[in-house]
Amino acid sequence: RVLKIPKNPDPASVTSLINLSKGNPDNQEVEIINQLNHPNITQILNVYPEKDRSITIEEYTDSISLEDLINLSGPLKDPKRIKSIFTQIANALEYLHQEKRILHRDIKPSNIFVDPILLRHPSSEAVKIGDMQLSKREEEIKADNAPIRGDARYAHRSLLNAFSSIGTPAKATRKTDLYSLGVTLAYMFTGKQPEKLLE
Repeated sequence: RVLKIPKNPDPASVTSLINLSKGNPDNQEVEIINQLNHPNITQILNVYPEKDRSITIEEYTDSISLEDLINLSGPLKDPKRIKSIFTQIANALEYLHQEKRILHRDIKPSNIFVDPILLRHPSSEAVKIGDMQLSKREEEIKADNAPIRGDARYAHRSLLNAFSSIGTPAKATRKTDLYSLGVTLAYMFTGKQPEKLLE
């Protein structure tokens, strides 16, 4: 089991303040995950309230984040490993979108966990999407002027433009989740965060 204790939000982070203003994100994550059963999505087993946040107990997987994996070993080169990781993430998103009508809204390398067994057996089911605090049912998502809930570096341009003075209200969609997956794939190939890709 994994004990997940939420860190204190960064008071300088506008995104963190917006997310907290929408209610307890830990409880939102538990509510969403309790509806899910998929081998490529981390399962939450229990939750304990602690002040205005919650401590969660999650399933244990012998894994590291995709971001840490690439920081340690460099960009992925093996086509089988790349295909396996990408396919498993895509399968999890298809399940969320098609069967559950839920958007993740924070797909990025640090929220994807890879089991080291994948190094030896590229076809094994060893990839999981985690950190679903910002996930929401599609019908509950409204367009607004501050639609970004996750990492702005992996957010679709329409969500970023909504913050500008000339931007129009926008909201997350399946398209914006898939865009984040595409940027994550670029990171897998290059080892570069989005802001460095054009350098």
